[in-house]
Amino acid sequence: MIDYETFKEMKTSAKVSPIDAEMINWDEDFKPIFDSQDANATSIRGTATVDWLFKARNDGTFNTGVRTYQREKVATTQWKQEVMRTVLEDAFKSIPEIHIRVNEDGTYELTDGQQRTSAPLDYMNNEFPLPKDFIMNDGQADYDLSGLYYRDLIGDLSNFQNHIKSYEIVCRWYVKLDDQEVSDLFIDVLNNNNTMNAQEIRNAVLGVYSDWVRDTARQDPMNKSALHDLFKRNVIDGKEELKYFSKSFKLKGRMEVDEWLQNLCFMLTEGHHWTKGCHSQPGQIAWVKEIQAVGGRFATEYTESKFMLSVLKVAKDIMENTINRQRYTPMVSLMLVCYAIELIGITGKGNSRKLNTSVNTLDARVFAAKFEEVFIDWNDTQKELYKNETMYYPSNHKGNKLPMEPFGKLFGGKNAMAIGTIKKVLDKYTPAEWGVKVRDGRITFTKEQKMERLGQQEGKCFWTGAELGDTPIAGDHYIPRSKGGKTEKTNLVVTSNKLNNLRSNTSPKDFSDSLGVDIDHAANLVRLNNNEKCQWN
Repeated sequence: MIDYETFKEMKTSAKVSPIDAEMINWDEDFKPIFDSQDANATSIRGTATVDWLFKARNDGTFNTGVRTYQREKVATTQWKQEVMRTVLEDAFKSIPEIHIRVNEDGTYELTDGQQRTSAPLDYMNNEFPLPKDFIMNDGQADYDLSGLYYRDLIGDLSNFQNHIKSYEIVCRWYVKLDDQEVSDLFIDVLNNNNTMNAQEIRNAVLGVYSDWVRDTARQDPMNKSALHDLFKRNVIDGKEELKYFSKSFKLKGRMEVDEWLQNLCFMLTEGHHWTKGCHSQPGQIAWVKEIQAVGGRFATEYTESKFMLSVLKVAKDIMENTINRQRYTPMVSLMLVCYAIELIGITGKGNSRKLNTSVNTLDARVFAAKFEEVFIDWNDTQKELYKNETMYYPSNHKGNKLPMEPFGKLFGGKNAMAIGTIKKVLDKYTPAEWGVKVRDGRITFTKEQKMERLGQQEGKCFWTGAELGDTPIAGDHYIPRSKGGKTEKTNLVVTSNKLNNLRSNTSPKDFSDSLGVDIDHAANLVRLNNNEKCQWN
């Protein structure tokens, strides 16, 4: 664990002679520290030229894109241009210190300073020009560098290229730090006095859960397929906005979508009911650290990823069927999804946890329309449906209860009272009104049912009329369960295991046509249910 006191001790005990990146001798500077059994993690003050950083990034030895330590907000071109002004003017201003982790394999990772480092490197890569009205004087003449790219600094301007390449950035090299120590360093020390919000801190906690949230909520340039469709963006008038959420769900580059997904994961995680709400921000940070620590629930695998992906599919189905996308603020959409999952139900534990769709199916269009209707009705200050209602309180509450507020005002916080009151309103309508259809929970027919039906079929396959004899048999749903068929004798026909597997969930007509037999199967089912004999031709 690297706390601030440890960091101060590292700085005090750091190697006295600074390391210039241009003069690095791996065998002398770093190898002895890694090889020593007694040497502790240490930091070494030094410098790195822009040219060294540029070449090291291009040859793959210097990684500036570790997403764990990256802010979502991307530096603007204007901001980068001002950094280049600092580099070229070389006055009293300078680029602040950057922090580089030294790996044992001879590579390096930029742990703090991505945006300020990216400015000169991206400029050398010709990704943006210098600012307008930028005049430089080399002591002898004025040079107009306005709007010039790095490639334009040639001929009489080549000295400016050389100046950029030789510009030195103060850096601190960290040697023999493990992954957790680097994470602690970034969160607890380097950004201790910075403006990191709670989700940015959670993003920097090392672990498979943090990785999953980040990659599912935001585009990973290295794994574009990870971004879930629910979080797709549109660009309107140069600004990004979420395709399925309200415009009031502002994207300011501070991991807002990550936070929404983190809240949903927490509220639906096994052992926690969503109506209990969310911890405070410090509490959620502690939870994210705890579940990914050694021995934690998700230390090596985020076992609820498959379950959560099915939840996000339900969310997308609802949101793309809404008639009023602007209703879906972060809090409203969270409650919408959680209540939908409540209606569908959850079965299993751990890796086998899943939505109970084999019993309950949700019509997303009906659900979205009902939510809009309920929201309008219970927010109407003329109807005042809430007038004689109280806010939610646990059953053991004693004392007065606050009157219920208009529905729209309940979405101001993620506490148990607000969420409980929201659910209290939604529960006033039946699952059927919410678009829930209850399937027959029975999956298979009993042995007695199958043998009785086989006798009625005179020992023959219902689909082909062939004698089954000693062939392994199966009870087949005439109308498949996936299409609403029930596990009742009136929907039972007997066939061979092989034919049953071949049919899967094909409709009776399509399966009958595929067999090419001249049998009226619909009429035969009616005969069986009337205790009459089948006709096979």
